[in-house]
Amino acid sequence: MGSAGGGSAWAIEEQRHEAKLRGRERVLLARQLDWILGIHAAEAGQHDEAAAYFARATHYPAARADAYGGWGNTLLEASRPEEAIAKYRLALECDPHDARTHGNLGLALMLAGRPDEAADALEASLELDPAWDKTWLTLGILHSKENRLDEAARCLKRAVELKADSPVAFTRYGDVLARIGRHDEAARQYRAALALQPAGVAAARGLAMALYEQGRYGDALDACRTGLAQAGDDPALLTAQAWILATCPDDRIRDGPTALRLARRAMEAGATDAYAFDALAAASAEVGYFESAVKFAQQALERARQHADQSLAAAIEQRLALYQEHKPYRPAP
Repeated sequence: MGSAGGGSAWAIEEQRHEAKLRGRERVLLARQLDWILGIHAAEAGQHDEAAAYFARATHYPAARADAYGGWGNTLLEASRPEEAIAKYRLALECDPHDARTHGNLGLALMLAGRPDEAADALEASLELDPAWDKTWLTLGILHSKENRLDEAARCLKRAVELKADSPVAFTRYGDVLARIGRHDEAARQYRAALALQPAGVAAARGLAMALYEQGRYGDALDACRTGLAQAGDDPALLTAQAWILATCPDDRIRDGPTALRLARRAMEAGATDAYAFDALAAASAEVGYFESAVKFAQQALERARQHADQSLAAAIEQRLALYQEHKPYRPAP
Protein backbone atom coordinates (compact mmCIF):
# COMPACT_ATOMS: atom_id res chain seq x y z
CA MET A 1 0.00 0.00 0.00
CA GLY A 2 2.82 2.39 0.89
CA SER A 3 4.46 1.75 -2.42
CA ALA A 4 1.24 2.36 -4.32
CA GLY A 5 0.58 5.58 -2.39
CA GLY A 6 4.11 6.77 -3.08
CA GLY A 7 3.65 6.09 -6.77
CA SER A 8 0.41 8.02 -6.82
CA ALA A 9 2.03 10.99 -5.07
CA TRP A 10 4.92 10.89 -7.54
CA ALA A 11 2.46 10.86 -10.48
CA ILE A 12 0.56 13.81 -9.05
CA GLU A 13 3.81 15.74 -8.56
CA GLU A 14 4.86 14.92 -12.14
CA GLN A 15 1.54 16.18 -13.43
CA ARG A 16 1.97 19.40 -11.48
CA HIS A 17 5.48 19.83 -12.87
CA GLU A 18 4.27 19.29 -16.42
CA ALA A 19 1.43 21.73 -15.82
CA LYS A 20 3.94 24.34 -14.62
CA LEU A 21 6.07 23.77 -17.71
CA ARG A 22 3.07 24.09 -19.97
CA GLY A 23 2.07 27.23 -18.10
CA ARG A 24 5.53 28.71 -18.58
CA GLU A 25 5.46 27.79 -22.25
CA ARG A 26 2.10 29.51 -22.59
CA VAL A 27 3.50 32.60 -20.87
CA LEU A 28 6.55 32.63 -23.16
CA LEU A 29 4.38 32.18 -26.20
CA ALA A 30 2.13 34.98 -24.98
CA ARG A 31 5.13 37.30 -24.57
CA GLN A 32 6.39 36.43 -28.03
CA LEU A 33 2.89 37.00 -29.38
CA ASP A 34 2.76 40.38 -27.63
CA TRP A 35 5.97 41.38 -29.42
CA ILE A 36 4.61 40.25 -32.80
CA LEU A 37 1.29 42.00 -32.20
CA GLY A 38 3.20 45.12 -31.19
CA ILE A 39 5.00 45.13 -34.51
CA HIS A 40 1.74 44.74 -36.44
CA ALA A 41 0.03 47.48 -34.43
CA ALA A 42 2.99 49.82 -34.99
CA GLU A 43 2.91 49.17 -38.73
CA ALA A 44 -0.81 49.99 -38.70
CA GLY A 45 -0.11 53.30 -36.93
CA GLN A 46 -1.88 52.16 -33.74
CA HIS A 47 0.71 53.67 -31.40
CA ASP A 48 -1.06 53.21 -28.06
CA GLU A 49 -1.93 49.58 -28.80
CA ALA A 50 1.63 48.87 -29.98
CA ALA A 51 3.09 50.41 -26.82
CA ALA A 52 0.86 48.21 -24.65
CA TYR A 53 1.94 45.05 -26.49
CA PHE A 54 5.63 45.96 -26.29
CA ALA A 55 5.31 46.78 -22.60
CA ARG A 56 3.99 43.27 -21.90
CA ALA A 57 6.65 41.71 -24.14
CA THR A 58 9.43 43.24 -22.01
CA HIS A 59 8.62 40.58 -19.37
CA TYR A 60 9.98 37.93 -21.76
CA PRO A 61 13.81 38.03 -21.35
CA ALA A 62 14.64 36.72 -24.81
CA ALA A 63 12.56 39.46 -26.46
CA ARG A 64 13.24 42.26 -23.98
CA ALA A 65 15.74 44.22 -26.09
CA ASP A 66 13.55 43.98 -29.19
CA ALA A 67 10.46 44.89 -27.17
CA TYR A 68 12.05 48.03 -25.73
CA GLY A 69 13.38 48.88 -29.18
CA GLY A 70 9.95 48.44 -30.75
CA TRP A 71 8.40 50.48 -27.97
CA GLY A 72 10.91 53.25 -28.66
CA ASN A 73 10.10 53.14 -32.38
CA THR A 74 6.40 53.47 -31.61
CA LEU A 75 6.99 56.48 -29.37
CA LEU A 76 9.22 58.07 -32.00
CA GLU A 77 6.58 57.63 -34.69
CA ALA A 78 4.10 59.26 -32.31
CA SER A 79 6.43 62.31 -32.10
CA ARG A 80 7.44 61.59 -28.51
CA PRO A 81 11.26 61.52 -28.85
CA GLU A 82 12.12 62.04 -25.17
CA GLU A 83 10.09 58.99 -24.16
CA ALA A 84 11.57 57.04 -27.06
CA ILE A 85 15.08 57.87 -25.83
CA ALA A 86 14.33 56.24 -22.46
CA LYS A 87 13.11 53.03 -24.15
CA TYR A 88 16.09 52.86 -26.50
CA ARG A 89 18.44 53.20 -23.54
CA LEU A 90 16.66 50.29 -21.82
CA ALA A 91 17.00 48.26 -25.02
CA LEU A 92 20.73 48.98 -25.09
CA GLU A 93 21.07 47.86 -21.47
CA CYS A 94 19.77 44.49 -22.67
CA ASP A 95 21.85 44.44 -25.86
CA PRO A 96 24.57 47.13 -26.04
CA HIS A 97 25.83 45.83 -29.40
CA ASP A 98 22.69 46.50 -31.45
CA ALA A 99 23.74 48.99 -34.15
CA ARG A 100 20.17 49.77 -35.18
CA THR A 101 19.10 50.69 -31.68
CA HIS A 102 22.10 53.02 -31.35
CA GLY A 103 21.05 54.55 -34.67
CA ASN A 104 17.43 54.94 -33.59
CA LEU A 105 18.60 56.50 -30.33
CA GLY A 106 20.65 58.98 -32.38
CA LEU A 107 17.59 59.89 -34.43
CA ALA A 108 15.48 60.40 -31.30
CA LEU A 109 18.18 62.56 -29.71
CA MET A 110 18.42 64.65 -32.88
CA LEU A 111 14.65 65.19 -32.94
CA ALA A 112 14.76 66.09 -29.25
CA GLY A 113 17.28 68.85 -30.00
CA ARG A 114 20.30 67.15 -28.43
CA PRO A 115 22.78 67.15 -31.35
CA ASP A 116 25.98 66.26 -29.48
CA GLU A 117 24.45 63.20 -27.84
CA ALA A 118 22.86 62.29 -31.16
CA ALA A 119 26.24 62.37 -32.91
CA ASP A 120 27.74 60.09 -30.23
CA ALA A 121 24.94 57.54 -30.61
CA LEU A 122 25.17 57.59 -34.41
CA GLU A 123 28.94 57.15 -34.37
CA ALA A 124 28.49 54.20 -31.98
CA SER A 125 26.03 52.69 -34.45
CA LEU A 126 28.50 53.02 -37.33
CA GLU A 127 31.29 51.45 -35.29
CA LEU A 128 29.09 48.39 -34.85
CA ASP A 129 27.74 48.34 -38.42
CA PRO A 130 29.40 50.68 -40.97
CA ALA A 131 26.99 49.46 -43.67
CA TRP A 132 23.76 50.52 -41.96
CA ASP A 133 22.42 53.09 -44.45
CA LYS A 134 19.84 54.66 -42.12
CA THR A 135 22.53 55.72 -39.68
CA TRP A 136 24.47 57.44 -42.48
CA LEU A 137 21.26 59.16 -43.54
CA THR A 138 20.48 60.37 -40.02
CA LEU A 139 24.05 61.54 -39.45
CA GLY A 140 23.95 63.42 -42.75
CA ILE A 141 20.72 65.14 -41.73
CA LEU A 142 22.23 66.01 -38.34
CA HIS A 143 25.31 67.58 -39.95
CA SER A 144 23.04 69.47 -42.34
CA LYS A 145 21.01 70.88 -39.44
CA GLU A 146 24.24 71.99 -37.80
CA ASN A 147 25.44 73.60 -41.09
CA ARG A 148 28.36 71.18 -41.43
CA LEU A 149 27.58 70.82 -45.11
CA ASP A 150 30.73 69.06 -46.31
CA GLU A 151 30.32 66.40 -43.62
CA ALA A 152 26.63 66.16 -44.43
CA ALA A 153 27.40 65.59 -48.12
CA ARG A 154 29.92 62.88 -47.26
CA CYS A 155 27.44 61.00 -45.08
CA LEU A 156 24.54 61.33 -47.49
CA LYS A 157 26.67 60.21 -50.41
CA ARG A 158 27.47 57.07 -48.43
CA ALA A 159 23.76 56.61 -47.64
CA VAL A 160 22.79 56.57 -51.33
CA GLU A 161 25.71 54.30 -52.14
CA LEU A 162 24.48 51.78 -49.57
CA LYS A 163 20.80 52.04 -50.47
CA ALA A 164 20.19 53.05 -54.06
CA ASP A 165 16.41 52.70 -53.73
CA SER A 166 15.84 55.38 -51.08
CA PRO A 167 14.16 58.52 -52.48
CA VAL A 168 14.57 60.19 -49.09
CA ALA A 169 18.35 59.74 -49.14
CA PHE A 170 18.67 61.05 -52.72
CA THR A 171 16.47 64.05 -51.88
CA ARG A 172 18.41 64.91 -48.73
CA TYR A 173 21.69 64.58 -50.61
CA GLY A 174 20.34 66.90 -53.29
CA ASP A 175 19.29 69.44 -50.65
CA VAL A 176 22.80 69.58 -49.20
CA LEU A 177 24.47 69.81 -52.60
CA ALA A 178 22.13 72.68 -53.50
CA ARG A 179 23.06 74.52 -50.30
CA ILE A 180 26.74 74.10 -51.17
CA GLY A 181 26.03 75.54 -54.61
CA ARG A 182 26.57 72.34 -56.59
CA HIS A 183 23.24 72.69 -58.41
CA ASP A 184 23.99 70.42 -61.36
CA GLU A 185 24.88 67.55 -59.02
CA ALA A 186 21.85 68.35 -56.86
CA ALA A 187 19.58 68.09 -59.91
CA ARG A 188 20.94 64.60 -60.61
CA GLN A 189 20.10 63.47 -57.07
CA TYR A 190 16.59 64.89 -57.30
CA ARG A 191 16.02 63.12 -60.61
CA ALA A 192 17.17 59.86 -59.03
CA ALA A 193 14.68 60.40 -56.19
CA LEU A 194 11.84 61.13 -58.64
CA ALA A 195 12.66 58.02 -60.67
CA LEU A 196 11.97 56.04 -57.49
CA GLN A 197 9.04 58.15 -56.29
CA PRO A 198 7.49 60.27 -59.07
CA ALA A 199 5.10 62.02 -56.66
CA GLY A 200 7.92 63.08 -54.32
CA VAL A 201 7.14 66.73 -53.59
CA ALA A 202 10.45 67.63 -51.93
CA ALA A 203 12.46 66.19 -54.82
CA ALA A 204 10.27 67.91 -57.43
CA ARG A 205 10.62 71.25 -55.68
CA GLY A 206 14.36 70.72 -55.24
CA LEU A 207 14.79 69.89 -58.92
CA ALA A 208 12.85 72.99 -59.98
CA MET A 209 14.97 75.27 -57.78
CA ALA A 210 18.24 73.60 -58.83
CA LEU A 211 17.35 74.19 -62.49
CA TYR A 212 16.35 77.77 -61.69
CA GLU A 213 19.72 78.41 -60.06
CA GLN A 214 21.42 77.11 -63.21
CA GLY A 215 19.49 79.61 -65.32
CA ARG A 216 17.34 76.92 -66.88
CA TYR A 217 14.12 78.77 -66.20
CA GLY A 218 11.86 76.96 -68.65
CA ASP A 219 13.05 73.58 -67.39
CA ALA A 220 12.46 74.75 -63.82
CA LEU A 221 8.85 75.61 -64.61
CA ASP A 222 8.40 72.26 -66.37
CA ALA A 223 9.66 70.52 -63.23
CA CYS A 224 7.04 72.37 -61.17
CA ARG A 225 4.26 71.50 -63.59
CA THR A 226 5.28 67.84 -63.69
CA GLY A 227 5.40 67.71 -59.90
CA LEU A 228 1.97 69.33 -59.61
CA ALA A 229 0.56 66.86 -62.12
CA GLN A 230 1.86 64.02 -59.92
CA ALA A 231 1.12 65.43 -56.47
CA GLY A 232 -1.84 67.74 -57.01
CA ASP A 233 -2.04 71.29 -55.62
CA ASP A 234 0.90 70.94 -53.28
CA PRO A 235 1.75 74.17 -51.40
CA ALA A 236 5.53 73.76 -51.75
CA LEU A 237 5.34 73.25 -55.52
CA LEU A 238 2.91 76.13 -55.97
CA THR A 239 5.29 78.31 -53.95
CA ALA A 240 8.26 77.28 -56.10
CA GLN A 241 6.40 78.00 -59.31
CA ALA A 242 5.24 81.37 -57.96
CA TRP A 243 8.80 82.24 -56.97
CA ILE A 244 10.19 81.40 -60.41
CA LEU A 245 7.54 83.43 -62.22
CA ALA A 246 7.87 86.39 -59.84
CA THR A 247 11.65 86.70 -59.86
CA CYS A 248 12.90 85.19 -63.13
CA PRO A 249 15.52 87.49 -64.72
CA ASP A 250 14.20 86.56 -68.18
CA ASP A 251 11.48 89.04 -69.15
CA ARG A 252 9.96 86.47 -71.51
CA ILE A 253 9.22 84.12 -68.62
CA ARG A 254 8.55 86.43 -65.69
CA ASP A 255 4.82 86.79 -65.06
CA GLY A 256 3.85 88.74 -61.94
CA PRO A 257 0.05 88.31 -62.09
CA THR A 258 0.30 84.53 -62.52
CA ALA A 259 2.94 84.39 -59.78
CA LEU A 260 0.65 86.27 -57.39
CA ARG A 261 -2.25 83.97 -58.19
CA LEU A 262 -0.10 80.88 -57.58
CA ALA A 263 1.33 82.30 -54.32
CA ARG A 264 -2.22 82.91 -53.06
CA ARG A 265 -3.22 79.40 -54.10
CA ALA A 266 -0.28 78.05 -52.10
CA MET A 267 -1.56 79.90 -49.05
CA GLU A 268 -5.06 78.57 -49.60
CA ALA A 269 -3.58 75.06 -49.86
CA GLY A 270 -1.97 75.43 -46.43
CA ALA A 271 1.43 77.06 -47.00
CA THR A 272 2.60 78.92 -43.90
CA ASP A 273 6.39 78.75 -44.01
CA ALA A 274 8.95 81.47 -44.73
CA TYR A 275 9.32 80.39 -48.36
CA ALA A 276 5.59 80.85 -48.99
CA PHE A 277 5.53 84.38 -47.58
CA ASP A 278 8.79 85.18 -49.37
CA ALA A 279 7.24 84.14 -52.71
CA LEU A 280 4.04 86.06 -51.94
CA ALA A 281 6.11 89.16 -51.16
CA ALA A 282 8.14 88.83 -54.39
CA ALA A 283 4.98 88.36 -56.48
CA SER A 284 3.31 91.34 -54.81
CA ALA A 285 6.33 93.53 -55.53
CA GLU A 286 6.43 92.35 -59.14
CA VAL A 287 2.90 93.67 -59.75
CA GLY A 288 3.59 96.91 -57.83
CA TYR A 289 1.88 96.10 -54.51
CA PHE A 290 4.85 97.24 -52.46
CA GLU A 291 3.05 97.81 -49.14
CA SER A 292 1.80 94.23 -49.27
CA ALA A 293 5.26 93.05 -50.31
CA VAL A 294 6.80 94.71 -47.24
CA LYS A 295 4.18 93.14 -44.95
CA PHE A 296 4.64 89.65 -46.40
CA ALA A 297 8.43 89.92 -46.37
CA GLN A 298 8.34 90.86 -42.68
CA GLN A 299 6.23 87.76 -42.00
CA ALA A 300 8.67 85.64 -44.00
CA LEU A 301 11.58 87.10 -42.02
CA GLU A 302 9.86 86.34 -38.71
CA ARG A 303 9.35 82.70 -39.71
CA ALA A 304 12.92 82.29 -40.95
CA ARG A 305 14.23 83.60 -37.63
CA GLN A 306 11.89 81.33 -35.68
CA HIS A 307 13.48 78.34 -37.45
CA ALA A 308 17.01 79.76 -36.98
CA ASP A 309 17.53 79.81 -40.76
CA GLN A 310 20.10 82.59 -40.79
CA SER A 311 20.98 82.41 -44.49
CA LEU A 312 17.32 82.65 -45.55
CA ALA A 313 16.71 85.45 -43.05
CA ALA A 314 19.63 87.45 -44.43
CA ALA A 315 18.36 87.03 -48.00
CA ILE A 316 14.84 88.11 -47.02
CA GLU A 317 16.22 91.19 -45.26
CA GLN A 318 17.89 92.25 -48.52
CA ARG A 319 14.66 91.78 -50.45
CA LEU A 320 12.68 93.63 -47.80
CA ALA A 321 14.97 96.64 -48.24
CA LEU A 322 14.21 96.61 -51.99
CA TYR A 323 10.46 96.49 -51.42
CA GLN A 324 10.70 99.41 -48.99
CA GLU A 325 12.32 101.35 -51.84
CA HIS A 326 9.50 100.26 -54.18
CA LYS A 327 11.75 97.97 -56.19
CA PRO A 328 10.99 94.35 -57.15
CA TYR A 329 13.50 91.59 -56.52
CA ARG A 330 15.69 90.54 -59.44
CA PRO A 331 18.45 87.97 -58.89
CA ALA A 332 21.53 88.20 -61.05
CA PRO A 333 21.09 86.07 -64.20
